[in-house]
Amino acid sequence: MPTVTMIQEEQAAVGHEFVFLGATTQRQECKVKDVCLNQSAGRRYKIVKLRDVTHGCLLSGDVARVIEVEASAPPSSLDARAAREGSVVVYQPKTCADLACEHNYLCNPSGLQGGMRVQVAEVEEKLACFRGRNLVAVKVTYSSE
Repeated sequence: MPTVTMIQEEQAAVGHEFVFLGATTQRQECKVKDVCLNQSAGRRYKIVKLRDVTHGCLLSGDVARVIEVEASAPPSSLDARAAREGSVVVYQPKTCADLACEHNYLCNPSGLQGGMRVQVAEVEEKLACFRGRNLVAVKVTYSSE
C-alpha cells in the first residue's frame, strides 16, 4: 500500500527512487511536517504516483510535491547459506570496499543498513567474489517481523 509523502519538485517523477535519510531539522510551524517525515530512515522508496498538490517548504524554500511511494529494498548479496526464498534474515553489511568490483552495488546497497530485517524474495545467481566468499545475488523486501 502506497504512503503519501512529499519530495522536492525537481525530484518528483514516477519511478524515481531515493533513500530517506531522516529529518535533519524541523520547523515547528510547518503544518505538513508529519506527511513530509513519515518514512523510515535508511529505507529506499520508489515514487509510484504524483499528486497535483504542492506546498512551499519552510526549511529549504523549495516547492515540495505530494507523492505516493512504496518501500523498494535494493537488490543485494547474501551468504549463500542464508539465502532461502521466503526466509527473514537480519542484514549484515559486507566489509569489502573494492569499488572496482562489478558486484559492489550488491554488497554495499543503498537503502540497507546492518541490523535491518529483510525477507528474501528471490535468490538469483552465484557471484564470483575475488575474496572467496560464497555469495549470491538476491532480491529482498523490507520485513516488519
